[in-house]
Amino acid sequence: MAIRTSRSPKAIFSSSSSPCSNWIYDVFLCFRGEDTGKNFTDHLYFALRDAGIKIFKDDNELRKGQYLASELIRAIQGSKISIIVFSRNYVASRWCLEELVEIMECRRTLKQLILPIFYDVEPSNVRNQTGSFAKAFAKHEEHYLLDIDKVLKWRRALCEAANLSGWDLRKTADGHEAKFIRKIVEEISRELKNTHLFIALYPVGVDSHVQEITFGLNVGANDIRMVGILGMGGIGKTTIAKAIYNQFFQGFEGKSFLANVRETSKEPRGQVHLQEQLLSDILKTSEIKISSVDKGINMIKKRLVNKALLVILDDVDQMEQLNAICRRREWFGLGSRIIITTRDEHLLKELEVDSVYRVTAMNDIDSLELFSWHAFRNSYPIKDYTDLSRSVVAYCGGLPLALEVLGSFLFSRSMLEWKSALNKLKRIPHEQIQNKLRISFDGLSDNTEKDIFLDISCFFIGMDIDYVVKILDDCGFFAKIGISVLIQRCLLKASETNKFTMHDLLRDMGREIVREKHPNKPGKWSRLWLHEDAFDILTNHEGTNAVEGLTLKLTSLSKMNFNSEAFMKMQRLRLLQLDHVRLTGDYKYLSKELRWLCWHGFPLKFIPNDFYPRNLVVIDLQYSNLKKFWESPKLLEKMKIINLSHSNYLSQTPDFSKLPNLEQLILEDCTSLLEVHHSIGDLSNLVLVNLKDCKCLKSLPRSFYKLKSLETLILSGCSKMHNLADNLGEMDLLTTLLVDRTAIRQEWGGIGQLFGIVLPGNQIPNWFTYQCEGPSVHFKVPTAGPILKEFGVRVVFASRVHVFSSYKGSMSFINHTKNTILIDLAATIGGPFLPGDHLFLHDHLFLRNIVRTNDFEDGDEVEVLVDWGPEIIVKKIGVYLVYERVVDGKDEDHAIVVSDADYDNNNTENRCSSKRKMRSPNMIEDSQTMMKEKKLKKLATKENEYSFDSFVTRSQKFQFEWL
Repeated sequence: MAIRTSRSPKAIFSSSSSPCSNWIYDVFLCFRGEDTGKNFTDHLYFALRDAGIKIFKDDNELRKGQYLASELIRAIQGSKISIIVFSRNYVASRWCLEELVEIMECRRTLKQLILPIFYDVEPSNVRNQTGSFAKAFAKHEEHYLLDIDKVLKWRRALCEAANLSGWDLRKTADGHEAKFIRKIVEEISRELKNTHLFIALYPVGVDSHVQEITFGLNVGANDIRMVGILGMGGIGKTTIAKAIYNQFFQGFEGKSFLANVRETSKEPRGQVHLQEQLLSDILKTSEIKISSVDKGINMIKKRLVNKALLVILDDVDQMEQLNAICRRREWFGLGSRIIITTRDEHLLKELEVDSVYRVTAMNDIDSLELFSWHAFRNSYPIKDYTDLSRSVVAYCGGLPLALEVLGSFLFSRSMLEWKSALNKLKRIPHEQIQNKLRISFDGLSDNTEKDIFLDISCFFIGMDIDYVVKILDDCGFFAKIGISVLIQRCLLKASETNKFTMHDLLRDMGREIVREKHPNKPGKWSRLWLHEDAFDILTNHEGTNAVEGLTLKLTSLSKMNFNSEAFMKMQRLRLLQLDHVRLTGDYKYLSKELRWLCWHGFPLKFIPNDFYPRNLVVIDLQYSNLKKFWESPKLLEKMKIINLSHSNYLSQTPDFSKLPNLEQLILEDCTSLLEVHHSIGDLSNLVLVNLKDCKCLKSLPRSFYKLKSLETLILSGCSKMHNLADNLGEMDLLTTLLVDRTAIRQEWGGIGQLFGIVLPGNQIPNWFTYQCEGPSVHFKVPTAGPILKEFGVRVVFASRVHVFSSYKGSMSFINHTKNTILIDLAATIGGPFLPGDHLFLHDHLFLRNIVRTNDFEDGDEVEVLVDWGPEIIVKKIGVYLVYERVVDGKDEDHAIVVSDADYDNNNTENRCSSKRKMRSPNMIEDSQTMMKEKKLKKLATKENEYSFDSFVTRSQKFQFEWL
């Protein structure tokens, strides 16, 4: 889908929570031309440019009007770093001051890095506006006598900028400008290569915490220190830890931020995963594989002992988590700093940390500012709301999470609604944090939204959103709109990898809501999430009809058995999660209302015939003992996801004729799997098949290639698989195909018809005329050529994590000459795919159907920019252009791949014939007609769910020699 926009980049950047991926320039240079434009600043500009830094330098001193030009604002907002050169007459220019105000605003809203340079001026003169600065402001105040607020705004911006860390020529490099400039270039280059963590949308008061903790860290000393950050949930420990990481990671040989240690440790092999992440972060490789915690400890001690590291473990609640990562200082090199955030002071004492920093509540001033950012999108309350705001802030007691939740809850509400909310808050005891947050839950519009919140808080935190939506939708909860409401009200968050995240206080609030009606009778709770409660319920047969969800996780070594009759009264059970649980007796007692059955380590060889969960949507039986899915197949019309991964005895797949609506089949690491049932070809809704590491599987049935809805096929590690059928290209929606570590070597002509394919690899063919390292490529549309009809794009990218579903992002085509941006949402990459290098293929045939023909014309400066979020590293982009050729005065419908050299007005046709790649006119006509017909059929069947304007034809046949 392509979206044309006439908005300035400001609107686009401001709407993004991650603006750093959208920078147009590396550096914006702000200076007073009459002072330094022809000497210091000019030398600095060329030094930065020669270092490969993309820099914007405004040389126009003859501006007209009262406001900054739009292109200047766009340059400021589109720069990752702004350098401000303060000189003696800097503030004499109102344009410099206006630039400064815009720059400081970008620091607040876009998290832009600001670096001041004090050139032949004292920083104190700039900060306090004394000396020549005082004289200049006296003139400004006289000139703007009727608009004194403008001058005050300039003064504030100047003071704020002068307080930032920067460079003073008089105190650096002994005043030598050449050495001074070289130092600046080195630091800017280093800054551009570093990756910072996102701290918070409004990081109010964070700097003061960082300054206090810095003293205890004593970074640079030749020792090894462990420091604890201690505080209650929601007080801002993680935010502070991220800020410390950003400030200091550049000075260490390696660094790692291990987030959500507590939650990660609960997952299968969770501690091993943390060890792998630590080693991967520091050794900068994704090839780390650890088989056990003990072996991981030995590897950490061996590989990290000589390195000065910054390691942060966030949200630790068990000593075993520390034992696996950083039990002893001597595991790390001299100069290392280990930081642990926790709510448990005893853990820090047992670890014998060097110092503990207790995070205290925010003061009244910072609390009001943080609340105001969320409630008014401003640093202070709007008129008439000041007293009400102070009342809410007082109620929050300096807890950042409460300020954020209540501020967002009250955003854009009337004064009467505010007063009503305050009256309601007064009925809840101040000291009970859970009750403070309960107002957001009570404000939900209906029970479906509340049920979604309770289900997620008890069972689904950290899980893939699309996966959970399928389950909750079938429970009648209208999950998509409900989740949207929860996110808007700050009760729920979606991570960058499309997973549910929720703050501990909010999670605990949801669980307390479940518990509070019958605090001493778990059998009457609607949801059972605690091991002790679920264990007792099943042991003593205390379950009731009130129970809708239950989870019980045992270890693989457990020999504990439960009688299936314990489930007899739980006939409203919708959600059941069991790990290595053994049931004796008949399975008929399990609820017919089950939508989600997650039973890792399922003990039986077959699913019993007396178990018929006709309403199941997801069945996850990973690590099971299954040899066959079902002896007597039963019709399961609602089933959408089957995951039997790591079931090493499974030899054949289910009979899919009884699973007509299956969407995902995941059989990863089923090492005994010999065949896929031929009925798979009848599944009209199947979008994902994962057969990774099914080492005995030699082929797929012919019927498999009838799948028209399949988007993702993973065959990685199927070492005995040699061939795929040549009609593969007829699988119209296939966008992700992974065949690494297989014996497949053939070239598929038909595969070129597929749109947006993701393949293993990291090479772009050299006939892609324009290629560039990084997330963007710049070029000029060749002059004196035919009409541009197509952009073909190849992107080499690497994933930091295992992506389980489609990864939403964008590909932007920016015309710098015309100041227009085309955002192509069809560039979303399919999932899943594993960490490592991948190649994304994207073609736009007949671009004129998407954009106006004058959007990209001869001589236009064009940039193609890819943004798939911080978890996806774009390593390289290649672009080719395809044109329409006019022969004998007729418009021929074929395309030519060309380069700038093809059009020099000398023997153009001969040059083109030697370099161009031809496509048959008939081929393109047939392809366009065929795809239009297919699209129109889909439009008819889906009741115009998609507009014809969003249609992009697929490219025709290519041979993929680089496979």
